[in-house]
Amino acid sequence: ETLKPPGRESFRVEGPRELRMIEASGRTVEAMFSDQQWYQPERSRFDYWRWSRGAAEVVLRNPHPFSVMTDIAFDLKSSDERKVVVRAVPKATADAKGVVLWSGETVHTLRGVLVSGVRLPPGDTVWKFETDKAAQFPSNGDPRKVAFSLRNMEIRIMAKVPVGETGKP
Repeated sequence: ETLKPPGRESFRVEGPRELRMIEASGRTVEAMFSDQQWYQPERSRFDYWRWSRGAAEVVLRNPHPFSVMTDIAFDLKSSDERKVVVRAVPKATADAKGVVLWSGETVHTLRGVLVSGVRLPPGDTVWKFETDKAAQFPSNGDPRKVAFSLRNMEIRIMAKVPVGETGKP
């Protein structure tokens, strides 16, 4: 009863409508997850998440011809103790190391993360989630090898970035 069908939801976008989407085309600011790196979305009454298959990427897409300033919040959880590093890598240089946005230990309960002042330029920005351990079978009998879950991701759009202003990638 407490479980709902997962649907497509792996993230939420908040903020002024004109910054969340382009009205004429219907294109929206979004987060994209590769099925090769992430399992399908899951949800309960209060939470939504995706388990990673190991190190994984989330592509943040800004359809606007201008940058937007955001705060990005999410929770991390794992069935073991592991370190996770989150890096922002511009799409054109996806092989580069990128800028570390957050680094820390995951825990069996939710670990809240808030990355403030993230500038999303037009197009795609890749966030790499790296972990120090390979995916493992959890102790709850789940037949999937998992590394960590990314939960309750919210992209909070604060403002249009004036030309020439910078922020975290």
